[in-house]
Amino acid sequence: MKLSPRLSSPVIIALLLAAIHAPALSQNRTPARKAVASQQTSENNRARALELLVEAANVARTFDDLYQRAHVQALAADALWPFDRERARAIFLRAWEAAGVSDHAEQEADERERASSSSSTGSRVTEARDEILSKAAARDAALGEKFLRGLLAENVNEDAAGQNSSSSSQNAPSSSSVWREPSPQSARRIALAYELLERGDAGSALQIVLPVLSEGVNTSLMIFLLRLHERDNVSADMLLSALIEAERNNAESDANTVLLLSTPIVSPGLLIAIDERGSLQLRPVPRAQGACVGCERAPIAPMTLAAFYSAVASILLHDFSDHANAQREAIARYFAITRLLPFFMREAQQFVPELQARANSLAEEIETSRRDYLKAQSEVTPAAPEHTGDPLRTQADQLAHARTETERQHVYLSMVKTAVGIRAWDRARRAAENLEDLNMRHTALSFIALNQIADISHAYADERENDYDPVVKFVDSADVSPLARAWGYAQAAEIAARKRTRKQRAAELLDEAGRWANRVDAGTPERVAAYAVVASSAARVSEERAWGALREAIKSANSVEDFSGEQVTIAIYAVENADEEREPDFSFTSDAFRLDRIFAKMARLNFDKALVESRALENGVPRAIAQIAVARAVIERAASNQ
Repeated sequence: MKLSPRLSSPVIIALLLAAIHAPALSQNRTPARKAVASQQTSENNRARALELLVEAANVARTFDDLYQRAHVQALAADALWPFDRERARAIFLRAWEAAGVSDHAEQEADERERASSSSSTGSRVTEARDEILSKAAARDAALGEKFLRGLLAENVNEDAAGQNSSSSSQNAPSSSSVWREPSPQSARRIALAYELLERGDAGSALQIVLPVLSEGVNTSLMIFLLRLHERDNVSADMLLSALIEAERNNAESDANTVLLLSTPIVSPGLLIAIDERGSLQLRPVPRAQGACVGCERAPIAPMTLAAFYSAVASILLHDFSDHANAQREAIARYFAITRLLPFFMREAQQFVPELQARANSLAEEIETSRRDYLKAQSEVTPAAPEHTGDPLRTQADQLAHARTETERQHVYLSMVKTAVGIRAWDRARRAAENLEDLNMRHTALSFIALNQIADISHAYADERENDYDPVVKFVDSADVSPLARAWGYAQAAEIAARKRTRKQRAAELLDEAGRWANRVDAGTPERVAAYAVVASSAARVSEERAWGALREAIKSANSVEDFSGEQVTIAIYAVENADEEREPDFSFTSDAFRLDRIFAKMARLNFDKALVESRALENGVPRAIAQIAVARAVIERAASNQ
């Protein structure tokens, strides 16, 4: 027998080490392979989701509902934009065309109805195009500008045809108001800029509003500038700088121009102007909803301030003898100089001597009593109304001055809604108890309880808050609809599930939520909403129950006529079988009811299962909207994992 050669000690040691580390190396490669496989799956799902968006947009072109034809395409284009701008832009263009068809059809229907009822009042229909315009402008300022110009041009042509007036007259701002309200075209731009600002896109808002500067300063523009400053002081400085330069070069700029232009610097809460009679006019600046009260404002950039003082001095010092109302301008200019001099002394002293001399000269032209009044008002500017007081103060004053019981009942109803809005539950209930109509009182109390149930997620936002018993007791005793009970028990299940030892109790609460959802009237959007909120909570507790609740929501949606999956508002009437055309006594709105929202949540759990379930929706509109939500959720998740 032939013997193997003897192995040296170093070789033996090396082989032993290799044998020892081989399993470890294999184990190290396993997570790496899993990571690669996970990344490939994520990229594959992302690609499928993008194609799903294109598919939904193409399907939407076949919808009979003209508004939904435009709306769904816009949703798809908006979701697709960050990943494929070329295809998204093409879809936006098709959506805009479809929106025009929808608006014109609605316009013709309105005109036929007015003709049959001999009504002469009517408004131009732009609902579908307004939505496309807002979404497109948020993605691409140039595309938004293109759509807006087309819409404004159409409006001008219609006005010219209807009033036999030129388009140029439509663009001229009204001179009848001391506040210089913008033309209808500029007002539309400002409205769109607000929409973009609410979406968090200050840059696009700025670009959309810049053409308004051609009309000069006006109240609406200044209020928008103040809103912009609260959200993005850099963009606000850019707008203010552009406005300052526009007015510096405007031969028609006068004292009221200066007073309005000075608002962000001198009195951000109050607009001031001098009217045609030479009297002082004040207008409080409305505070934005949710604005921080008492928060310190970001300072205006030094370069912008320097440009302001230079331009204002130039306007106030130039000759105004040819002004249409020289006497009023003398009064306004004296007030403006006197009001701004302290600011010039502090920040732009080089202009003070000339301005002081002009103020002295103007004082000689104004009667003593008027001059003294203006000087006093310029030194002590009335403060803007206090916003930090009791939100119910206005209604309390109205209640004190109400002359009839009917008036008092209206005030109590208003107090209920206001108190609910600020989560002042006890005050809301006290106001409701004063409602004499028993049906109305019962409805108001149910409305309050419904809002308290909706507020559970806010009240228990801290994950450490896991005592679900108070929630269950409240839902047990609340006199609310089955939908509200289902929502309450579902949220209680989420809170219970925060402790692993209570998984069984959480499951029991979900089952209770499901039983209440099943009591909601079949064939109604409320039944869909009930199962949607149950599925949403179950997604954090039991996936099996979540998919079961989603299937029930789909089954319910298939039985609701004209259901889109985006319904978020529930109308509440004090009288059963109330006429649907009358205004509801209360209404409740929540995104938690949206079917597309729960599809997005379930897609994060399992893309394929969510996509399969979406295909069970029989109506094309909710199916497309659900699939867009599924695709967007998967794309966003893939992007966050990169």
